[in-house]
Amino acid sequence: MPKKKYNDKVLRVRALELRSRGLSYREIARKLGYSIFKVYQLISPYESPRSRVRQVHELAGRVEELSRELRDLEGLASRLRLLLNLQLSA
Repeated sequence: MPKKKYNDKVLRVRALELRSRGLSYREIARKLGYSIFKVYQLISPYESPRSRVRQVHELAGRVEELSRELRDLEGLASRLRLLLNLQLSA
């Protein structure tokens, strides 16, 4: 069986792009049509523990931001329900 030939430079760019969008190694492998191990070989040198800590910190900030937005929306929904009830009872 002939050995597959990869253009690692092109694959790495595409894999890192997909990874930056939050895709898992498995999802990237599926999209690119390569093995999970190949995706790991391409990406892992660029994902140091320091960059993972940064990603976790960024995600924690985003979770806080979304929590605030959710609280704001819940408050707005509550006010809208109150207005609707007032209108229906009038």
